[in-house]
Amino acid sequence: MAATLSELDFDGGFSDSFSAPTAIGVAGISSITGFWTAEDAGGYDYLVLTGLAPGLQTFHIDIRPVDGALQQTDHAYNGGAYVKYLDSQFAYDYDGRETVGQIDILHGDEVPVRVDVTTEVAPGGSVYLMLHDTNGLPGYPLFYEISGLEGAGIPVSVVPLPTAAPLLLGGLAVLGAIACRRRRS
Repeated sequence: MAATLSELDFDGGFSDSFSAPTAIGVAGISSITGFWTAEDAGGYDYLVLTGLAPGLQTFHIDIRPVDGALQQTDHAYNGGAYVKYLDSQFAYDYDGRETVGQIDILHGDEVPVRVDVTTEVAPGGSVYLMLHDTNGLPGYPLFYEISGLEGAGIPVSVVPLPTAAPLLLGGLAVLGAIACRRRRS
């Protein structure tokens, strides 16, 4: 059963430090939601998605104004964000050789705005994401959702017993019965 992980699930929210991103194991996660409020306008959210299956992975990031924000701005809403990713730790705040997109949302625009992250994940690899609220205006809070994670994680499977295990257990039981019989005689 896949679950949605919210920034509200983390005390203090997602990390705003490039050197200490919030680590999220994607197994069992279908989506991740986050936001920038008036208090952290212009802020960063740094995430590292771990436990990814190797191979080509594509995630979707939908960004939209926080519910009701477009209606409260009297036709003057102006929000925006950058999305960047790397396959290794960010070296500084605005690092990111791979810019997925710059999103600008004005009053009347179709929302959400979707950008896709497509990358080749190495075995045991991770994807580092930087989401940056670029406008920095307190009156224009943004919400984002990272989706498409359902098949991204390495599946956790039950390891079956080898075929010889029941035979071994049966043989040990026979030997135990023989030992019990010898002690009685």
